[in-house]
Amino acid sequence: ADGYDYFDLDSSESYILFGADYATDRKGGDLLRTSLRHLQNRENINLLTFGGVETVADLQLPVIHLGWLSDNELSLAYSTADVMSVPSRQEAFGQTASEAMASGTPVVGFNATGPQYLIEHQETGYLASPYDPKDLAEGLEWIITNQSRNEQLGRRAREAAEQRFTIERVTDQHRELYQDSLA
Repeated sequence: ADGYDYFDLDSSESYILFGADYATDRKGGDLLRTSLRHLQNRENINLLTFGGVETVADLQLPVIHLGWLSDNELSLAYSTADVMSVPSRQEAFGQTASEAMASGTPVVGFNATGPQYLIEHQETGYLASPYDPKDLAEGLEWIITNQSRNEQLGRRAREAAEQRFTIERVTDQHRELYQDSLA
């Protein structure tokens, strides 16, 4: 089954995916909420959330909470979304960003912390000015308003993830790190 059928979503709509707790400042849920207010007058934009996200009553756009997802469901959610938003203030690596990219979904995050090392600006996603909700909104809009660009970004995101996160590459990096620590 595809994600639209599985989650009962309309394939003609656009979906921004976010997975974290809004109450956690370090994950930037408040910054995402502020950025989405810039998009609330646009039609066909929905926020898809998963995990421990609380209900968002103050947004003027549809919010669909998927709840806690299994690995397979999460993969389906990533590949169904048009874009993944990772608006973190603190993020060591950016696991959801890397997982979304591996699923062929472009990512929008701030040009700070972990995601800045994963996202190639306007190649695999969009790097917004650090902690600027308006620029975050512009990045989300830039991706979801152009289907062919979105598909191209998604392909590049998938290719980048395949190159960076193969088991062989990660194993080699761990081996080098271990050997360096012994030197």
